[in-house]
Amino acid sequence: MEERIRFKTHAKVNLFLRVLGSRPDGWHEIETILQVIDLADEITLTPTVSRTVDVDIRLGEGLPGEPPDRFENTISSAAERLLERGATNDGLDVYVDKNIPIGAGLGGGSANAAGMLVVLNSQWDLNL
Repeated sequence: MEERIRFKTHAKVNLFLRVLGSRPDGWHEIETILQVIDLADEITLTPTVSRTVDVDIRLGEGLPGEPPDRFENTISSAAERLLERGATNDGLDVYVDKNIPIGAGLGGGSANAAGMLVVLNSQWDLNL
């Protein structure tokens, strides 16, 4: 990755949600119908030479709570999973302008992780 990359990850709302049962891993099987909405987090990736993925999350004005730390945020987890699968990284600073409320059921963390997987898969030439 040679240049700064900016992208948005959008929130979603569940129009229908049914919990089908527990899975052995502690999660639940669900049936859902969802709709993407305009509310979005803005993510900026900047290449560095640090050989690490550093994430800085800034909460939008009026959002309650604290940003998750490195060990709790889905963005770090997504990048680390790619590195575990053979990606090479010269270093990456990730800045998130968080507009989707944390823990509100709008899928912001999941959208951030999915966006990172898609963008880094392409930028790191992983062909996954």
